[in-house]
Amino acid sequence: MARPKDPGKRIGLALQAIEILEREGVEISVEQLAGQMGIKRPTLLYHFPSYGSIAEEAIKHYLAEASAFIAKRLAPVSHPIDRVYQHLLAVTDFQRGKEARFAFLTQVVASTAGRRMRQVVQATAMYFELHRASMVKSLQEGIAAGTVAPCNPSAIVMMVRAINDGTLIQRVATKTDATAVYELLWSSVLAPLRLEPKAASRARPPSTSR
Repeated sequence: MARPKDPGKRIGLALQAIEILEREGVEISVEQLAGQMGIKRPTLLYHFPSYGSIAEEAIKHYLAEASAFIAKRLAPVSHPIDRVYQHLLAVTDFQRGKEARFAFLTQVVASTAGRRMRQVVQATAMYFELHRASMVKSLQEGIAAGTVAPCNPSAIVMMVRAINDGTLIQRVATKTDATAVYELLWSSVLAPLRLEPKAASRARPPSTSR
């Protein structure tokens, strides 16, 4: 009878393997990968039958980490508009320094996971949908409460996500700093929608201190 797999050990092995694969390339053999990890080939294959499965485990780990990171950053933020902006900043801060890693993981899954790619895409889409739905609901409630000017909440959230996705690609490709883009988004789109309970006020962008 096969022994049960240890989730903690599996995640650790996946992150270790991805670091090596990103450095050496997916052309490295299983024997070489296992050797650099300090384990035997059968042990590696017991946990991961393919490089795609390694990437899948790493992606699930990073999504869980991202959720916790974003939740902590948003906990003290109450205004719906501020929450949308801080969500963007939190995602960017979580990705900072990991941009190339995320791009690499996507490439590995796409090139090696085969039919499982659809499952990975669906799981990732579900993660983003939860955050999207939460922000849309918050904006709708803000409109009803008079703290958000009338707008299309779904379009606002989609725009913010598109900016995040686009600037991520730019940071990977050109190392471009997106600060000016975020400030323009705040001053031109989000700040004008931010109202106080009984009167509109000139909004200042939420703190971007890290």
